[in-house]
Amino acid sequence: MLFSDVSKRINISATGFLSNIHCHQAYVDKTDLICTLCSSYNFKFLTRPRRFGKSTIVETLEELFKHGVKPYDEHDSYFKGLKIEKLWTDTTYKVLRIDFSRFEKSLISTADGLKSSLNKMIGNFAKCNEFDLIKT
Repeated sequence: MLFSDVSKRINISATGFLSNIHCHQAYVDKTDLICTLCSSYNFKFLTRPRRFGKSTIVETLEELFKHGVKPYDEHDSYFKGLKIEKLWTDTTYKVLRIDFSRFEKSLISTADGLKSSLNKMIGNFAKCNEFDLIKT
């Protein structure tokens, strides 16, 4: 019955970094590895098996690059007490996260539909962040 007891404390529906932190769920701190990964300025291709934390690492990276490890918006940093809190020295950035699961499938089923959806997303991001887009 050990598995039964453990499953009550681990919420398997909380799949993202922020939801784990907000709900005080179990979180294995590998943020020192994220710091190492980010300190190399080469392109990375991360692949992991299904249900193996891809969304969690992307959300962790998004939070880290958007807000860093300092408190913001009148709350503690989500990285408070994690290894990366002492390691991270980088600044913050504007982050555009492209999540294809949030696109309407009928709109991205063709190349033109995908292009249109991406252009709209990038346009909204640029407008919200007061960026000028240059058409090529």
